[in-house]
Amino acid sequence: MVLYSSHGRGGVGNMADKRLSPPLTAADLVTPTVKTAVYSTGRGGSGNMARNTDPLETRMRQDVEEIPRRRFSGSVQHSGRGGAGNIVNTEDLERAEIPHMTLDIGESLVSGSERRRSTEIIEKAKAFFRK
Repeated sequence: MVLYSSHGRGGVGNMADKRLSPPLTAADLVTPTVKTAVYSTGRGGSGNMARNTDPLETRMRQDVEEIPRRRFSGSVQHSGRGGAGNIVNTEDLERAEIPHMTLDIGESLVSGSERRRSTEIIEKAKAFFRK
């Protein structure tokens, strides 16, 4: 019987014969360390590659912590990853004329024939998966 070990985030491509994988020691499990000569410090690209010359600095660059968010006072709010498109003036939103849509609970958005067709498709799918 072959035992497998998992490497990486998951998926069959990350499974390997356990006998070919290096054994773990207690020291390997204490704090994750980068053991390669070059490591990645960001999402990708050659500009995010650095030489592993100082273990402490390497470890600090690998740690991922939440970016502290600046609290805005007033009407300007920021959301998303960045860029001017993610800055909103809430006072402008309050002044904007936004049409409100209402829907009577008893009102149907789908006609009777469309509803029957949808039901037929659902029943066909259920029958297919019962096979």
